[in-house]
Amino acid sequence: HFTADDACARAPHTFLDESSVENSVITSWRWTFGAQGASGEQHPVFTFVEQGIYPVTLEAASAAGCRNSLTRSIVVHPAPQAAFSFFPRFGTAPLPITFTNTSAGATTWVWDFGDGSPLSTQASPTHTYTANGVYHPQLIAYTAFGCPDTTSQELKVIPLSVDLAVTNVAYTLQGGFMEVRANILNLGTRELDTLWLDLHLAGTTPLREQWTGLLRGGDIITYTFRARLPVSNINAHDYLCVTASVPNHQSSIINHQSSIEDLPPTPNQSLPAGKQGGIKEQTLSNHQSSITNHQSSILASDRRCLTFESGFRVLDPRPNPAFSEVTVPFILPYEGPVRITLYDLFGNVLDDIQTTTAPAGLNFVTLPVHYLRSGTYYVRVIFREDLGVKKVVKM
Repeated sequence: HFTADDACARAPHTFLDESSVENSVITSWRWTFGAQGASGEQHPVFTFVEQGIYPVTLEAASAAGCRNSLTRSIVVHPAPQAAFSFFPRFGTAPLPITFTNTSAGATTWVWDFGDGSPLSTQASPTHTYTANGVYHPQLIAYTAFGCPDTTSQELKVIPLSVDLAVTNVAYTLQGGFMEVRANILNLGTRELDTLWLDLHLAGTTPLREQWTGLLRGGDIITYTFRARLPVSNINAHDYLCVTASVPNHQSSIINHQSSIEDLPPTPNQSLPAGKQGGIKEQTLSNHQSSITNHQSSILASDRRCLTFESGFRVLDPRPNPAFSEVTVPFILPYEGPVRITLYDLFGNVLDDIQTTTAPAGLNFVTLPVHYLRSGTYYVRVIFREDLGVKKVVKM
């Protein structure tokens, strides 16, 4: 004998054995739940996946070897589907959040906002988080019969940051065309729904594609560019770069470069009036961390590059002519110290930057030129015993 109460789909249901025997004891139980499963426990807990009416059979056996069985029909009621959304998706405290209940098949609800505040039974409540933190609001939806379903989401009430990383770039050559793919990692706290992805193969015109979707903090996507680049000889190109950025982002940006430390000026340096001189120790932005905040409204971005050159080489500065600043790319065959010097036609040193360690591969250094008069200047890059010189025109 056993109790046969109605059950709920997708919810654990306990079956209570009430069997008895005279002059002996029951030593074994065999439960079968239709074609859904079986159990040898006395009081089993079983979960029916779908609603319906199921035959449940209990066969009990005594120590004397006597057996008896009983079959009852169990009604399994449908479970609801708990679901919700919330807005805004992020922000800092105090942050009022509007929860929208999108559950199906439910008649009552219980909300736990995850911050120790009282529970709510409203269908779509509004709740204010008074302290920054990461919360997991939970919704339990119930049907009229009392069948539950539970869901929760992560909600970040923290200062926002936008920080992208292009973690890998790969390409495939087939039939004279290059297919490029890149992994994009969201290292920030803001959820992103739109990205600009720029592809630049040296010697060709850069192109931009747009990705749309949902990229939460900590998530990564693999993006394959729709464009196929015509390539007849890969060695004719110096590098391949992929840059990811967030359109129209004007929040504070995480700067992956080390701080620049001003050292005492070196002897015989000629510097323009009003400009602080001296050699500056600086970590160069390489292809693994190239988010540089030059302006308060700059886009948050990150870039990774592949190089097809194995030796030291200084590439053409850009933009050239330049107005406010110029970026000088250069390739290193291996890690080592680098010195970059900007000087005029008379050999006067205008800027001098050195780093004790620059990584192998493609590197970039950006030099301010807004203070210079219009004219021709030169940038010299020294790597160990090698050097390269490029001309820069200031407009």
